[in-house]
Amino acid sequence: AEKCGETIDWLMDVLKVPFEDEVVVNPSYGPLRMVHNVKGKGSGFLEPFRNALESRNIEVLLNTPGKKLLTGQNGEIIGAIAVDPNGNEIRIKAKAVVLATGGFGNNTDLVGRLMPMYQGCLPVAHVGATGDGLMMAGELGAAIVNVDLFRGSLADYDMVKQYHVGGFPATIAGFHKAGGCIGIG
Repeated sequence: AEKCGETIDWLMDVLKVPFEDEVVVNPSYGPLRMVHNVKGKGSGFLEPFRNALESRNIEVLLNTPGKKLLTGQNGEIIGAIAVDPNGNEIRIKAKAVVLATGGFGNNTDLVGRLMPMYQGCLPVAHVGATGDGLMMAGELGAAIVNVDLFRGSLADYDMVKQYHVGGFPATIAGFHKAGGCIGIG
C-alpha cells in the first residue's frame, strides 16, 4: 500500500496502461478502499503488458504452475521450480520473480487454516484460486496478511440462464468482513 501511487504512475507512464479517470472509493473494501479501474477492464492490461514483455524479450510460460521458489545463498529469490504442460519438473532461474498469488478460496483446507470460521464451507471461488503462491511465499517466511477479508460471490442461476453467453456467469458479489454472519434469503 505504501507504493500504490508510485506503482499506478509507473503503470500509466511506463507501460501506458489506460486507467479510468475516476478512482472508486468503497469503505466496504476494508483497508483496501481505493480501486483504480482500467479502461476495458482486465483486458485493458493485456496489450500494455504484452508489449512490455515482448520489448524486453521476457518469456511467458503458460500452463506451468509454480511449485517452489528457489533462493540464493543470502535468501534472495533467484527462480522457481515449476511443472511444464507435459508434467515435467523444470527449474527456472531469473533476475527477478513476480509472484502473482491470486486467491485461495477454492482450497478448503487453506481456508480452514487461515479463516477457521469458514472451515467446511463450500468454495465459490475460481477453480485456480488454490493459494499455491501464498504457500510458496509463506514457506520462505513471507507474512500472509489481510485474510480477514474475502470476496464472496453468489451466482443467481436464473440470471445466469438468461444472460450468460460465455466468460463469467452473472453474479452478486461483494467484500465481506470475516467473522460476521452473511444471510441470504
